[in-house]
Amino acid sequence: MTSRGGAITATARSSATSNAVGRNNLTKAETVTIAAIENGVPALIEAREIIADFHAMIGARRARPLASWIERASQSLLVSLANGIR
Repeated sequence: MTSRGGAITATARSSATSNAVGRNNLTKAETVTIAAIENGVPALIEAREIIADFHAMIGARRARPLASWIERASQSLLVSLANGIR
């Protein structure tokens, strides 16, 4: 996050990182920023959920749902990741 003239703006990297990991450790300003971004781009909510599912699947070492995860990711902003995993 950067400050410009008193307003806080999120860089693409910081908002992507905050969107993907550590959502429970965000400051109030970061939480408000992420909510505003997700409000404007609903596909980011879906992408965050797909990434969370992937992390859970990998963490639990469950390969069975991978095919359905790849299909779901292929229909989202994560198409490149899904193609790379195929």
